[in-house]
Amino acid sequence: MAETTISRNWLAKMLLFIAAFVGLGIWGLVDALVVYPARGATYAEYAEFKYLDSLEATGEILRASVDDPQTELDALRGRRKELSEEQAALAAESIARARVAAQLNRLTWLDALNTIGRATPAHTTFEQPGARLDELRGEWATKEQPKQLSGLDIPTQWLFVVIGGLGGVWMTLTVMRVLKTKYRFEASSNTLTLPAGESFTPDEIVEVDKRKWDKFFVTVKLQSGETHKLDLLRFQPLEEWILAMEKLSPNYEPPEEADESETPDADAATESDATPSA
Repeated sequence: MAETTISRNWLAKMLLFIAAFVGLGIWGLVDALVVYPARGATYAEYAEFKYLDSLEATGEILRASVDDPQTELDALRGRRKELSEEQAALAAESIARARVAAQLNRLTWLDALNTIGRATPAHTTFEQPGARLDELRGEWATKEQPKQLSGLDIPTQWLFVVIGGLGGVWMTLTVMRVLKTKYRFEASSNTLTLPAGESFTPDEIVEVDKRKWDKFFVTVKLQSGETHKLDLLRFQPLEEWILAMEKLSPNYEPPEEADESETPDADAATESDATPSA
């Protein structure tokens, strides 16, 4: 008794899809754990420099430390619009405007740290803020302003990890399920045995419904009233077996062939048209 095997073409496509999903997951994981945090840390450092620099202009750099960054961040977020409007209303060179600018820069700095999960006292307190400013000033003297990290950038990468992981697992399970599924065919009696154990012969076939043949599915209707939808894409040589059984079924009608005797002879017609009339 012959058994079906998995289609090599279908398996190759599935392996490509699995590789694509796994690649997407790995790409997202590297971005979420390495690339985006590094970019966010670079911007946070630049924001720290701008904050300390603006605070020095107010003469209050010794008060740069933030002991409770989460509480301070929430408070500054609530005052963002107010601070922006206040800054716009104050004179350009006034000390009051410099203080407001320092508050807005503090908000930008804390927000950048929060995006990468570093809004903690360990990253927001300074033993020597003046020395830290000098260090950052020398580092950023020749660097351009980096791109700010969006709050959605890292979560989006984790979404790619989930999509890649679930997609890869689902397709792998699909391949494993197909590998375990077997159709069996006994050529001597033309009997097809389905994976669930049912079997039938051509004499039992009422109709082979090919309306979804282009999608590699066929539905076999039996005298008992049962119908079986068969997947011709994944299993080989199931299509050959079904076609062979269809030809032996009681209701099989061979396709009509064109009658060559009724086909006009093109050469004769051309010759007749070319002959002048008397």
